[in-house]
Amino acid sequence: MLHLLASSTVVLWQGSPDYYELTRQGRTYIDIWKTELNPALNGGHDVTQWAGDRYFTARGLRSIVHYPVTLSTHRVGTRLCPSRWPR
Repeated sequence: MLHLLASSTVVLWQGSPDYYELTRQGRTYIDIWKTELNPALNGGHDVTQWAGDRYFTARGLRSIVHYPVTLSTHRVGTRLCPSRWPR
């Protein structure tokens, strides 16, 4: 039986301070997907491919390491404030 690897579709990056800062700037989910996650605009990193997913996972981890307070603020604020919940 053949088992294929699936990408996480940049889930770690979407929970990172890097992504949070984009949303704080008023960018929408769709806008971020069309620009930041567009291989034609982001240096060729295709999030539907394993290498692109690994790139955004590493980018998310670097963001978390550099801005851990932002991460905790983002997570706590999102949970406590319904107006900030994703729609």
